[in-house]
Amino acid sequence: MILALVLSGCTQPRTPSGGGSGDKLDTFVGFSPDTAPKDNGGGDTGSDTGDVIVEPDVPGPPCESGACTDNNACTVNDQCVDGECKGTPVDCGDDVVCTDDACLDGSCVNAIADGFCLIDDVCYANADKNPKNACERCAEPSSKTAWSPVSGTCDDGDICTEDLCVNGACESTPILCPDDGNPCTINECVGGACEVKSAAGACEDGNPCTDGDACDKSVCVPGPAKVCPDDGDPCTTEACGASGCVSTPIPGCGDPPEDECTYHKECNPAGVCALHKATNLKKCSAPCAGVADCAAGEVCSKLPGAANIGYCEPQVPGGFGAGSNCATDAQCSTGTCAGSICVHTCLDQQHCTTPGHTCTLGDDTVNGILGSVCFPNQPGLLLNGQPCTTDNLNFGGSLCMSAHCNLLGPGPYACSAPCTSETDCPTGQECNLVVYSPTPNPSTTPFQAGFGQLLHDVFMGCYTQPPGGIKPDGSLCSTDTECASNKCLQLELDQPAKYCTTFCTNDSECPPTLKCKMDALSLTSTWLTSPEIVTQGPQPAASTYVRVCRLP
Repeated sequence: MILALVLSGCTQPRTPSGGGSGDKLDTFVGFSPDTAPKDNGGGDTGSDTGDVIVEPDVPGPPCESGACTDNNACTVNDQCVDGECKGTPVDCGDDVVCTDDACLDGSCVNAIADGFCLIDDVCYANADKNPKNACERCAEPSSKTAWSPVSGTCDDGDICTEDLCVNGACESTPILCPDDGNPCTINECVGGACEVKSAAGACEDGNPCTDGDACDKSVCVPGPAKVCPDDGDPCTTEACGASGCVSTPIPGCGDPPEDECTYHKECNPAGVCALHKATNLKKCSAPCAGVADCAAGEVCSKLPGAANIGYCEPQVPGGFGAGSNCATDAQCSTGTCAGSICVHTCLDQQHCTTPGHTCTLGDDTVNGILGSVCFPNQPGLLLNGQPCTTDNLNFGGSLCMSAHCNLLGPGPYACSAPCTSETDCPTGQECNLVVYSPTPNPSTTPFQAGFGQLLHDVFMGCYTQPPGGIKPDGSLCSTDTECASNKCLQLELDQPAKYCTTFCTNDSECPPTLKCKMDALSLTSTWLTSPEIVTQGPQPAASTYVRVCRLP
């Protein structure tokens, strides 16, 4: 007997349930049109895949009639026909298109055909992929009854992952978006593209002098100022700078004071007596209106209790420069922290030279402190010279970057700059008091012995001068309206005589017969007394320090 699945007289094709000829299965699941077995029209696929294989027809033993035995285990119902014993072949067809069906020694054998797999009762051609898992395929002879793993790419349905077949499973790796370096943003893949989104939580603003920094709208907002612990040494100051908390020795601490001053009059004719933050000592200091008036390594600071007086002092060691983030004045080498950044003091626009910056009001009126600083221009605020009005005819300094709007005279009303003297203002305008701190500055230095009055910080601005006098500076006068400058002042504390004069920063802004000196001035001006302006009223009993053109 030949065992090459061609068995003599063993089987014949089996027709599907219901009889008749035709395909063994209504649907060839798993096959492509090129690989599906081909039907020969009678239910027998011939030599194609999925055949029911039969043995050659060999004559049976002779017989006379009726039942007989043809000695073939692969037939049934043997009968004598025309003197020959013949049986009906056993039907071994399994209705599976990818098996070779045969009868062997009376038993049916349904072997899976070469080039095919039979998995979960479904036929698949070699290399067909698992319809439920793209990482598996029919790979006989590795296996004809189970899926074999495939290498290469796959797709998990998420376009924000990179997918590879590993050990028969689709493993996904999220697409990594480049980090933009901002701790307050998250860069993630959305819809196949990288997007930047705001992140919440803690962050580090790069300033070692703040704690509890937190993200807000993609920006790391500085937290409260770091409090540096006292090292217990009375001759050191503890402050936070670029390298964190540092204890700085106080020069001369423990030694008898050298070159200290107590009163402004000790620093005449030009200087003022002011506290230097770097040494915590009061020194005679040169006046200034901005850092450009000071020597290298010095900054210009506002004199406590003054209107148009600044003073030069050494920079704070280890402090941050202009534009750096800050929480306190002590963190800045400029000596001033405003709007959470280090800024320079300016008393007029001429001393705010940084492009895109305006000299504007800066205040802490709760503590009696008021001044002006060189600050970056803010969106929505008007620059000097622009009309300070809204569409519904609201006027005011709140519309201006300088925080001051010239509201006197016939108009047009425009944003105006702070000033130290008339030379800072356009023709037809004067420089005078427009805003003062409601409470005195507690750090005021007395002008001379016996002078115990605390003075107020004042902001001076340019505004339209009322029509008036013609007397030049240095002329005796009794009222402001007699003077071309609109200022008639008592220039000596112990002398009742008054003179026409003007405010100044240095001698060059005074007539040759006068000198720019320090004096006290009552809190009154045309601006403060004007009924047209709803603002602070005058306080004749209170005073501020000014620099004014006086007799030598």
